[in-house]
Amino acid sequence: MNLIRSLSLLALCGTASARLAGLSEEANGAELGDRSLSGLYAFRGAVGSHLGGDLCIFDCDGKGVCEGQVRLNLPNPPVAPERITFIGRLDATYTMGADGFGEMSLQLFGDQPQAGPPFPVRLLVTERQGSKASRLSGEFEVPSAFVANALTRFEMTARRSGGFDNSSLDGVYALTMLEGSNEASATGVFTFDAEGGLTGIIKNNDPNLNDGGASRVLSDHPVRGTYSVDDDGFLTMTITNTVTNNTDELTLLVFEATGTRADIVLGGFDEDSTYGLVTADFSYVGQARSITKTE
Repeated sequence: MNLIRSLSLLALCGTASARLAGLSEEANGAELGDRSLSGLYAFRGAVGSHLGGDLCIFDCDGKGVCEGQVRLNLPNPPVAPERITFIGRLDATYTMGADGFGEMSLQLFGDQPQAGPPFPVRLLVTERQGSKASRLSGEFEVPSAFVANALTRFEMTARRSGGFDNSSLDGVYALTMLEGSNEASATGVFTFDAEGGLTGIIKNNDPNLNDGGASRVLSDHPVRGTYSVDDDGFLTMTITNTVTNNTDELTLLVFEATGTRADIVLGGFDEDSTYGLVTADFSYVGQARSITKTE
């Protein structure tokens, strides 16, 4: 009897496991379509070879329509090396195929009531949860005389809507930065106090201007600064080198979050860059006390 019961239980468990596996496969294999883009998505794009950048949030209705906000930073050739910062809104219509390929028609609105010309965007779902697109990538050509025919590559990820503030950055974040098209880079560790203050250390890797960039210079820079986070997750960050007193300002966006805590913050837009647009990625590491403890 014990053997028969054991075999029966094994059979039941096997049947239940098969059913669960079938349900999982069915969920993962759910067909994609217009409804797959539903809710809010955070977006970051790079224009050309780090010529410019854009940060957006899209709110999609699952029926073929999205709207949102955008921050653009582009070169201004007539008055180089100055750059143009564009803050506006966007409207879009889209279609999504069952295979994960999609198309979008996007229009930008600035200070003027009329929109710029619509331009086509190509999309691809790269991660999904059932029939919902959780991460996408794509490209489009920038319709601007400032960066004519420059291709923009982007990624976007599903994210909560609203509820962010300065307390969303609380603790230690690892930083990676890229300036221009691999001309200069940096890594760093920042501590945010959840109230708008920050301290950190940045380790730079720059071309040596004294020999025309034939060699490179490694340097450490202690920094302090302030930051401000709005409800939508857009950030403005001011960083001051405590030795030279040089100050940089970055515009960023919460890209991924756990609740209202920012896990990944992306952006850049350093207007004083020597080599081109600066992109910055902050990744949450943990609470300050667990990182600084030396015992």
